[in-house]
Amino acid sequence: MQVLQVRSQALNGRDLPLYLSVVSPAYRDKGKDIAALTAGVAAGFKSRTVAYQAGHRTVSVSGNRAEVKGTYRMKVTVGGREMVLDGEETIILSREAGVWKIIAGL
Repeated sequence: MQVLQVRSQALNGRDLPLYLSVVSPAYRDKGKDIAALTAGVAAGFKSRTVAYQAGHRTVSVSGNRAEVKGTYRMKVTVGGREMVLDGEETIILSREAGVWKIIAGL
């Protein structure tokens, strides 16, 4: 899905406007809304370097909702120290005005 490619590009380029372009204003996850997500991502982009690489993904679509499950590897540099994080993520998308947007899972 193109939305996930844009998210990867935004993470790797620390490009907040690009990142937010694929997130719905209706974003809600684990008690976090779009304002909290924006603040957290902005702070992270200022304080660390990120190299994000998506692994294998599966996509399930049901009408105007989609669920993407996959693996990732993220290299994060904070204060000169690099950490490698391997994990799994589930991202929920909604089709809004014909465009897929992330509504949960970040």
